[in-house]
Amino acid sequence: MGTLILHISVREGATVRFVNVLFISVLLSGALGYTPFAIGGESNPQCINDAKKEFEFCKDECKENFLVDKDLCRNINHDCADNCRAGHSTCVYPYLEKLDNCKDDCDVALETQKRSCREQYGEGTPERHNCIDRAQIAGFVCRDGCREGVSAELKRCSKGLGTCVKKCPPAK
Repeated sequence: MGTLILHISVREGATVRFVNVLFISVLLSGALGYTPFAIGGESNPQCINDAKKEFEFCKDECKENFLVDKDLCRNINHDCADNCRAGHSTCVYPYLEKLDNCKDDCDVALETQKRSCREQYGEGTPERHNCIDRAQIAGFVCRDGCREGVSAELKRCSKGLGTCVKKCPPAK
């Protein structure tokens, strides 16, 4: 099995964040299956799963560090802002779930319409092409309707988040 050795030299003035971003980029490219160089030997699924778990952990940790830094830059108490964000997540959850379900229904209808087009018209014919185009337009209109159906509620949740954060005390 091939071994990847990553050597990072941090020059004076370079930030640790740059190194973290570089490291995460390398992990991400591996998680997505992109390898810029040849690797011999067999794949190790457990190793890949462990690497994905480590990547998710790193990503979550980086996001938390970002939120802490952002709150400090805005001079907002982090715990209060976190509570506001949790309230926002609770607020948007049912609407995002509704949106996902609606879009899933649209996708099922689209696939059904496309299958019907393929059954009705021969391959490569203008009729099939036009039928599938109409189905895709209908699918877009359906998904757009789903988004519009929850837009007002999601905006209300976001406004609530802003109102909540403005009430937070300054960072200590």
